[in-house]
Amino acid sequence: MKEEKAKKKKSKRLTLAIIIVLIFVIVFSGLFFYIWSYKNVYAIVRGTKIYYSQLYYEAVKQAEKVNFLGYDPLSSDPKVENARRMIMDYAEDRVLSERLYYLMGVKDGFSASDNEIETAFENYKNDITKGSTDPEKDFKDDLKAKGLTEQGLRGILKNEIIASREKDKLTENINVSESDVREYFNDWGSGYGANGKNNEQIYKEKYETIKQDALYMEKSDYLDAYSKKLIADNAKYISMDNVYKRFMRWYYQAFLDLPVPDQYLVDNT
Repeated sequence: MKEEKAKKKKSKRLTLAIIIVLIFVIVFSGLFFYIWSYKNVYAIVRGTKIYYSQLYYEAVKQAEKVNFLGYDPLSSDPKVENARRMIMDYAEDRVLSERLYYLMGVKDGFSASDNEIETAFENYKNDITKGSTDPEKDFKDDLKAKGLTEQGLRGILKNEIIASREKDKLTENINVSESDVREYFNDWGSGYGANGKNNEQIYKEKYETIKQDALYMEKSDYLDAYSKKLIADNAKYISMDNVYKRFMRWYYQAFLDLPVPDQYLVDNT
């Protein structure tokens, strides 16, 4: 009888120990996966995650605009460090403002259909692989360079469509006067070609194109200023820090006793 009671007591203790271990494993695993889920997060804007792949996408896009071919956002080549840093600074601001425009667009009821997203995806793919002898490989290489998957790219393109609609709404009442068009042409007229014609002839013949370009610049200037204000006004809702970066700072300092790598340091200013 005593032996049976002892066995039952031992069995209960063993069961309790197993339950405690299982709870510990579940809690620890959950905590680990929660921390790890922020590994590729660049910033958090109004509770939404911006991933490094989205930042690199913006950086490479900007590099292509200024003909910086073969740009690598992760390059440590000192020869291109200044240019890389300038492009990355622009991309950092751009990716934050684009997310804010996207969130404003969603709030205003804008959306992007599956068909629109797929069209944007195919257009992007065609632009990247134009003239390629192996378009599929080149497209995959492009995604890899930007740290993207096809699904991730579709997500970015969806956000871009919605953000673009919000920006169109913000600038729909902007117009340019005759004097604005003339001032624009005086500054940029050399880009419209002479072909033996004087400036006045070019201005008259290409007036509608020049006017549209002047309007585009006016809207771009407005959005540049608006974007800076938008980021400043939402500063308290933007965090460059996250639980993974905090964990890595603690890990390097407490366990490795080494300087914390730059990617885990945070400057929210």
